[in-house]
Amino acid sequence: MIEHELGNWKDFIEGMLRK
Repeated sequence: MIEHELGNWKDFIEGMLRK
């Protein structure tokens, strides 16, 4: 996996959790 993709995933998940 690419670190950049992991960062994007984290941002996406955090955004969903902070909805």
